[in-house]
Amino acid sequence: PRRGPRAPPPGAPGGPPRSRATGGPSPSFCYPPAVSQAPPQPRIAFHDNARFLLIALVVVGHAVEPAQGEVPLLRHLHLGIYTFHIPLLAFLSGVFAVRARRGLLRDVTGLLVPYLVFQVLYSAASIWAGEREGSWISPLTPVFLTWYLVSLFCWRWLARIFERVPLSIPLALLVGIAAGFLDPLDYRLSLSRTVVFFPFFLIGLRAPADLPARLAGHRTAVVGAVFLALLFAQIAWWDPRLDPAWLYGGLPYSALLTGPAWVGGLVRAAIYGLALVGGLSFLCLVPTKTTFFTAWGSRSLGAYLLHGLLVKAAGALGLYELDLQRPWAQAALVTAALALAMLLSSRVAHRLTRALVGQPWLDRFVRQRAGREA
Repeated sequence: PRRGPRAPPPGAPGGPPRSRATGGPSPSFCYPPAVSQAPPQPRIAFHDNARFLLIALVVVGHAVEPAQGEVPLLRHLHLGIYTFHIPLLAFLSGVFAVRARRGLLRDVTGLLVPYLVFQVLYSAASIWAGEREGSWISPLTPVFLTWYLVSLFCWRWLARIFERVPLSIPLALLVGIAAGFLDPLDYRLSLSRTVVFFPFFLIGLRAPADLPARLAGHRTAVVGAVFLALLFAQIAWWDPRLDPAWLYGGLPYSALLTGPAWVGGLVRAAIYGLALVGGLSFLCLVPTKTTFFTAWGSRSLGAYLLHGLLVKAAGALGLYELDLQRPWAQAALVTAALALAMLLSSRVAHRLTRALVGQPWLDRFVRQRAGREA
């Protein structure tokens, strides 16, 4: 049988753009298929290590949040973690978006379906814990940590637009600062957080492939540890004057200050700078080789989605009403949070999470769809 015309090579007229790093096709996100058929790339230990350590910080941050109002040390820890952990999560999501390109159907089944399932679960948990009145479950206002799934879906598709825009990262930073001036952008549909943290997703998309090698070494780790210690010290000094809502990125400036709105723009720009310093310092401490927790990083979705339910259950059962003023009690709380992160990164928790969102049969549906389109 006669073969059709050959596709033009990378860089030729009509062909895919040439990558500056490898000379091959650029990992463009423009005009993706409904189902991605690109083979997954091999995992890198550095990325999985970073993901587990960051998810562990997320669990610790949420675990100490209910007690931060009564215990200054836990408040310092909470603020220090929130200074960089959400931007760094967005950064790593951008890195993985390049390594595992996905189509629209995969994004819907992998992000929006879990969002709807856990939106119901977290709404029910909030009602049971007495954190909200009534029994209405709204799909438009993300509850607790479910916002990240909506934002990640939006980031993946916004990147397809911004990738062809010159100076896209500085532009995204300016848009993130300007978003605070718009009162309609708030927690609804996670609009504010999507815009505020999108620049870090773009930075992850543009991160060099040899980033783990650049950050390896004892000197780099020492520098990262020093800068991270200075960051936490600075946050502790600012603590009485810093509203945690500034770090959440979910509210406009009018809801965060009573002075002129342009002050809010300066504060967000400073927070962007702290997030960049804190995130890079944290990455300098991440091991580049396989460790005992590397596999946990590949199963971090369960730890992220499930731990909040246990935190809310602990609050409803009155565990945070215990005396946490003593150092040993605070250390026990942080240790329990780290142990919870490990437990929820197990194979059992990973399978439970996939079962809750129907991932096994959704994966079969996606594979069948990809087979019909091949």
